[in-house]
Amino acid sequence: MRRRWRCVSVNLPMLEFIRLYRTLDQTTSTRAKVAAMVAYLSAAAPADIAWASFFLSGRRVKRLVGAAQLRTWLAQCSELPTWLVEETYASVGDLAETIALLLSDRGTDDALATRALHEFVSVEILAIAAIAGCGLASTGHPASDDGAVDAGCRVCAGLAAG
Repeated sequence: MRRRWRCVSVNLPMLEFIRLYRTLDQTTSTRAKVAAMVAYLSAAAPADIAWASFFLSGRRVKRLVGAAQLRTWLAQCSELPTWLVEETYASVGDLAETIALLLSDRGTDDALATRALHEFVSVEILAIAAIAGCGLASTGHPASDDGAVDAGCRVCAGLAAG
């Protein structure tokens, strides 16, 4: 008899949302989907529930950063040559999947796993919008590029974890 191990008492809000999303995506059982939603909604913080509802209802934050900028950050974060990232993207055909494949060996960042969904959205994703929106990501100024790359790496790591 095989045993399935579960972490029940560990508070990992982002991983709980990822688990919920995967369950909803991978099962066809309405009962399993409802059970997963009830479990998540009964344990999550109100702000996380709001963002989870936003994303699960099909809404999304408008395109904050273009695909070319994400590929540039991916090359820098993965420490792969740009041409290899471009060839991989051309072969895979989907940028999110390319990011997941190229960063999959990095594992899940503990800081990301313990962060709440609403914190990840406000601190990481909306911060990227601020950086990209004001043009800091492409100014050539070393300090701004480093900040943009660091933030881009964290977002790419978040995509790879999902």
